[in-house]
Amino acid sequence: MTGDTKKIQSYQARMHWSRILDEVRDGTCYLVSKRGAPTAALVPVEQVVSGGDADRELALLLEQFEARHAETVARLDEAFAELAATREALGEWRAERDGRGPDYHGGA
Repeated sequence: MTGDTKKIQSYQARMHWSRILDEVRDGTCYLVSKRGAPTAALVPVEQVVSGGDADRELALLLEQFEARHAETVARLDEAFAELAATREALGEWRAERDGRGPDYHGGA
């Protein structure tokens, strides 16, 4: 990191995220601390990847993010499907327990 490094707590970083990203884009580096312990560094992308490789590196990072996002969405879909099946099974169990039969869906 360069001499233009600012220290900030994670809470402050969250509250001012957009402004901080603008400053990082313009060359400012941030050392982010959580509970007083340094946790992360925010630096301009040019300091992490070199020149012409920046676009390729960013594209790769975006692909990785999208893959993780797709995997997370798939897992959530599975979890919600399992939850729906569990709710249906619970409803059937309750109906059988109460002697109404599996086709009972509540009465008016």
